[in-house]
Amino acid sequence: MLVSGVGGTGSLSGITSVGGGEFDGLALTSGGSVDAWGYNAYGELGDSSTSDSPVPVRVSGVGGAGTLSGVTAIGAGGLDDVALFNTASSVTAGARTARSRWPSRASAGWARSPG
Repeated sequence: MLVSGVGGTGSLSGITSVGGGEFDGLALTSGGSVDAWGYNAYGELGDSSTSDSPVPVRVSGVGGAGTLSGVTAIGAGGLDDVALFNTASSVTAGARTARSRWPSRASAGWARSPG
């Protein structure tokens, strides 16, 4: 399968891992960033919006600043996505995050998990 590149230009490359939720997809790049596409009603794409995207978008950093980086593994299931870092910390996005009381969850996007 050929997946369009970020913004619909070219095709994804340098991908080390892929994951899929119920209605969205994730790709981990060799540089440690994450691209996402699909359904986004709960901010699962992590681009600080709730607009669906048929083509990959680069996942923003926690709180919408910069680009999420340093990711070593990704996972997806249902309406939630997760990114793990080599520091044993994680960030999440999706329906469960949107309903959570995590203080870093200020807008649609990825939030650092507690702990």
